[in-house]
Parts: sequence; structure tokens; C-alpha cells
Amino acid sequence: GYSKIKNFDYLYSLPNGSQKKVYSDSVTDNGSIRFRVPTEIKVPSVVNVSVYYKKSVSGIIPVTVKAINTDTGAEIKTLKTGAVPAGDPYNYTVSETTIISGGITYDFTGEWKWQYKKNTPSAPIVTSSGSGTSVSFNVPSADEIKDGITVYVHYKEGEPSADEVTLRVIMVSRVGALIEEISRETVSIGQAISKSIQNSRTVRGVTYQYQNKWDYTYNTSSGDTTKIGSGITASFTIPSNTKLGTVVTLKLYYDLIQEVVIPDPAPPIVLPIDTPSPYAVINGDKYNSSYFFSKDGISTTESQYVTVRTKEYLLGYRLVNKTGKVTFVVPVTMNYTLKYYTATPEEFLENGPVEVTEIV
Repeated sequence: GYSKIKNFDYLYSLPNGSQKKVYSDSVTDNGSIRFRVPTEIKVPSVVNVSVYYKKSVSGIIPVTVKAINTDTGAEIKTLKTGAVPAGDPYNYTVSETTIISGGITYDFTGEWKWQYKKNTPSAPIVTSSGSGTSVSFNVPSADEIKDGITVYVHYKEGEPSADEVTLRVIMVSRVGALIEEISRETVSIGQAISKSIQNSRTVRGVTYQYQNKWDYTYNTSSGDTTKIGSGITASFTIPSNTKLGTVVTLKLYYDLIQEVVIPDPAPPIVLPIDTPSPYAVINGDKYNSSYFFSKDGISTTESQYVTVRTKEYLLGYRLVNKTGKVTFVVPVTMNYTLKYYTATPEEFLENGPVEVTEIV
């Protein structure tokens, strides 16, 4: 079956003969449709109202709630797993406003989002965001979802202790953009640091190659200072003028490993030597204006000309045809955000519907 949703629109004619379409919503999915008849409408004319329905499909949708680092996007922990019938409302209360994982304290930022892949060939990701400790949304129909729904609850790392120094090791792109956080630990001023660097790392299915470059940044009373290094081991000492309560960030630089597919050559095209078809002319005196024909006899006081010709030709040639494609990886993240405009019944009756587009 089908169930009504809030969206509707109405189409009417203007006095100049053009048409205008206005989009609006009812207060609830099952609410009545209300709108004012426009004063600019052509008289007489007909107002065409379109009411939208969605297909009600049975099914159970898996829902996973995950805590993620809002700065890096890395997963901290799974908060809850479960399932909900398609089309039903889903509710979850964020009870853990503080999380400790791997010795790091994370605080809830108040933000969350839920997303799913649409059940289409390109499988775009649909995302909707919210705020507060109450996560609530209506689950789409089962035929709209490729896999389950994931709810991401955002957490931010708490401020380091005022009497400690934290060493953060991160993997960055060639231009310094964050790819992944590798580790985090508490260190002391003057401590010797030695970190082995992997030649290649795979993150979210993409393989990266180490670019023989690293640097670390520390904070002093006069600001940030960065030191650069190279090699397969990042070795340095936490500077003595590092401020307590700060984070020393060690960046390891990587770039994509491009696996290029080289086209295979097709069989060569070989053509034989062309036939020149030579021919010759022997005749009397001037070319094309002969005083006599040599085959009839040659006067002793006259001269002859000889012309030899062949066709223009190549001695032969060899062509090699190479066809194919070059394949390389470009990581791309695409998010679709759905925005809804709502109003109370009083606002709707006072201001009327929102005009979104005009058809002329």
C-alpha cells in the first residue's frame, strides 16, 4: 500500500496565460491540505493540487550507533546495535556524554547525524544532521535503503592535562591533509621519541606510499615551532621549552599508490611493398612535341629523349596499434543533506505556503 506524506503542491494559471506552481507541506503526514487561493489567479481557471504518497514496504532495517571523533572522523566505539521496522520512528538517547577510549577522554559535542546508502546503481549516501542528546528520525522504506542505517554521534577530544604533554602521531597527505590518526600518548619534556614509519599504509581500502618526509610541531610560550625530518624512523627529543598541557603533533607524509594499467599492443599491421608498375617512353627530340617517331626511324641529325616513370609508392611500412585505459584511484566522499521547512498551523495560516519555484 501507500501512505500520504506532508508534501503537496498546487498549480494555477496567471492572467497572462503562464502557470505558477507552489510547493508546501501539511503540518503532519496525515494532516489536511490547506492553502489560500491566490489573488493573482486567472478567472475562470482550475487549480490542480498534487498530493504525494510513499510506498509502504515491510522490512526490518538494522541500525548501528557509533561514536566518532568529530575532528578526524575515526570511530571511537560502537554505542548500540539494533533494528527497527521500515517506516517507523527511531529514537536513541545519548547517555554517554564522556567516553574514555585508549586512554583518551572524549566529550560529546551535541551533534549527530544519520545516513544510509540509497538502493540505486550509484548508491549515493543520504545524510541528515541533528543536535541534542535525543536522536530521533523516521526510518525510510526498506526499498530505499541499500544496507542499514548508521548513526554517528560526534565526540571531541578533551583538553590535555595542564601538567602533561601529549604526543599525537598522524598520517597526512602530501599537502598535509589528515588521512588518519595513528597513535596518541602522554610524554614528558626531554623524552627521546623514536617512531618506525611503515613504507605503505592502507586506510579505508586505499593504499598510500610513504614520501620520506616527516615533521613535528610543538608549542612554546612564543608560539608553534615545526621541525622537519626524513627517513624511515622519526627520531627527536621533546624540546625543553615545550609548554605543559599542549599536544606535540608528529606528521608522517604519504601519497596514493597509483596502479597504472598499461595498454597491451594489438597485433602489428604490416603492409607489403607496393608494385611500382614502371614504364618508359623513347621518342624523337622534344618531349610531348616530337618531330618524328623513333620506331619509324631516326634521322642522323636529330636527338632522342627517354622518359622512365613508376607510380609513387612506399617501400613498406609497419604500424603498431595500442589501445586501452589508464586506471587510478581518487578517494571521494559525497554527502547528500535533506532539508525540510516546517511551520506551525498558526504560522501556516498567517503566512501561507512557501513559494519554491515558478513555471513560466
